[in-house]
Amino acid sequence: MLRTSLTLILWAGLVAPIAAEPTRESVARGKAATAFVHFGSAEGSATAFCIDAESGIFVTNQHVVKKLPNNGRLQLVVDPSSDRPRELLARVLRTDVEADLAILKAVDHAEGLTALELGDDTALFETMSATTFGFPFGKQLAAKTEKFPEVSVSIGRVTALRRKQGKLDRIQLDATLNPGNSGGPVIDENGKLIGVVNAGIFATGVNFAIPTSKLEALLAKPIVSFTPPAIKAEEQSATTSFEASIVSLAKTAEQYVVELELRGGGATGAKVRHSTGGGK
Repeated sequence: MLRTSLTLILWAGLVAPIAAEPTRESVARGKAATAFVHFGSAEGSATAFCIDAESGIFVTNQHVVKKLPNNGRLQLVVDPSSDRPRELLARVLRTDVEADLAILKAVDHAEGLTALELGDDTALFETMSATTFGFPFGKQLAAKTEKFPEVSVSIGRVTALRRKQGKLDRIQLDATLNPGNSGGPVIDENGKLIGVVNAGIFATGVNFAIPTSKLEALLAKPIVSFTPPAIKAEEQSATTSFEASIVSLAKTAEQYVVELELRGGGATGAKVRHSTGGGK
């Protein structure tokens, strides 16, 4: 009798770890912090999100607000698909054209907002999980009985970290994004902000987000506002008050020095210096 023996060789393959996904609580917070941006039916829509609940500070793209007139307002809708959506008017505090970022501030009814915490984009790596929030195609996806659309949540992966002069410039994602997602937040598995949706190549799965470090750089610069009062000729010898406003968007308190120089008739002007603590 001919006998044969079979030897089974088992190969132990290496299994790539599955990227962690956000918790239910992180997704709920992301949805609550995300706002629908609209300008009316003729102007389209976009997305914004809150980063400071106390002061009503929101973030979106610069290209979203670039057509607004000076001191123009835009409308933010928080919880747009709920029974009681909150409509807020917001003004633009600061923009950065190169980074394509805009900082907004709600001008009324800013209580009870939900904000996202800024994360660290130095820990990003290819294939890690990334979750985006936004309103693709705006009101076109709203139910017939609803005035505003429901926020869309999309989970994808970081597919590339695009650098410029050695610094992280754009985060490439394969999450499903479309027109209307512009300005939406991108969070990591811990629910922290790692980017802002910026642009994409339609119907290709190639999309880009602005890294959080660029947003932090924009927030680090204080906003100084000064409108000189009109002084009539007969009031030149009277006492006049000058006011300057300093708004700090940074989380750490800093001290700022404001210097005002008054000139008239070609003479060397008097200088006034005032120090103030940081804050909003």
